Amino acid sequence: MAGEYVATVTVNRSGRILSADKMFCRMFGFKPGECKWHYICDCVGGVESWAHIRDNLITGDIRAHSRNRRAFRCSIAPAIEMIEGKQAYTCKFTKKQKH
Repeated sequence: MAGEYVATVTVNRSGRILSADKMFCRMFGFKPGECKWHYICDCVGGVESWAHIRDNLITGDIRAHSRNRRAFRCSIAPAIEMIEGKQAYTCKFTKKQKH
């Protein structure tokens, strides 16, 4: 959709990042390939926030922040999938562009 950034990340149950697209890296301040094995909770407000999103498959607006601690509002849409027989979560983050 025009006027939005859409980023995708896949994480395991504990919140470790397994893979992320270039837009996720850009949105959250990682260099391409650098974010693997970092924790998603560092981007979505802490361990409690990730556990709440994961356990309830919360979809909606959240307050996220980049590695340099710059906060921004975005929406998250998590989905469960199986990767190599283990449960993982693919999350789409959508951030509106500033005009």
